[in-house]
Amino acid sequence: MNDMQDVTRPDAPAIRLRVDLFDAMTTLLGYRSDVARAEFIDVTPRTINRARAGIIGEQFMAKTVAALAPHADRLAEYNLRPTLNDLFEVVSASADQAA
Repeated sequence: MNDMQDVTRPDAPAIRLRVDLFDAMTTLLGYRSDVARAEFIDVTPRTINRARAGIIGEQFMAKTVAALAPHADRLAEYNLRPTLNDLFEVVSASADQAA
């Protein structure tokens, strides 16, 4: 079986957006709606909705960090860091179900 045929197990780890930090960072920068956030990051509002639901891809991750990185000094004043490690986390399905 090749990678394209591989089926993700329901208990497989996944990457999730840390929504609370994403919202805090974008709100501090003046982007208070998901439409404004999508425009800022250069994605569609649907992509923001999907990220909130736990469906993200590497382009969303890269665009999010790239859009926020130029504002790192301002965000640091609030102890926020626009990095992959701070904006995203690896979770297991069992952890998701327990939450």
